[in-house]
Amino acid sequence: MKAVFIHGWSASPCAWKPFRSQLAADSHFVSFADVNSADGFLPAVIDALPPEPTVVFGWSMGAILAIEAALTSPDHIAGLVLFAGTPCFCSPDRSRGWPVRVLRRMQQQLHTDPQQCLLDFRRSMFPDSESDASAELSRACPLPECCGFSPDGLHAGLDYLTRTDLRPSLGSLSCPVLWIHGSHDRICPPDALTEVPPSHEILLIPGAGHAPFLTSPVAQRAALDFFHRCSPP
Repeated sequence: MKAVFIHGWSASPCAWKPFRSQLAADSHFVSFADVNSADGFLPAVIDALPPEPTVVFGWSMGAILAIEAALTSPDHIAGLVLFAGTPCFCSPDRSRGWPVRVLRRMQQQLHTDPQQCLLDFRRSMFPDSESDASAELSRACPLPECCGFSPDGLHAGLDYLTRTDLRPSLGSLSCPVLWIHGSHDRICPPDALTEVPPSHEILLIPGAGHAPFLTSPVAQRAALDFFHRCSPP
């Protein structure tokens, strides 16, 4: 079974390296380097899918795109592992998502101080208890060198997050789905998963932030076990 990895906003494929090293599979990494509009993200994912059924690992914005890819090209998807994902990033209820005005403010900051905008977002991924993982991500994906987005792509990514709401479509997914979420995720709050269908699996990692595939051995083992369950005998 092959695996496809989709990273989140302002990150790059290098973020997957520590987790990917544990997976003995033919892996493909989605690149957003040439995406400059909100409409360009899903085609970039579809283009990266192998012709045979594949398990897709999505993180944050990558999780939303993984769901869209499974809805658009179900014959290519054998299963979804969604780290720190949400079917709808924006919400007026801060316990379920971010207000649109916050993303608009980030877009303004990308014009005036892009480095600080990216650093602030990255810091918000980790609670204080995960400072070691924050440092590990900084070493593996230093900013701005390892931001897998162009300046226009960063703006487009925030547009994508602002406008995308997949909650009405979740029940149409035909593949197995595993959501792995940190209880202390400040970017995609756990309450965002209250509308996930009961047929989906949810694993909540106590104390984890926005990158449980980096910080939690429990999350890593669960994702690997799910991958093998989705693989043909």
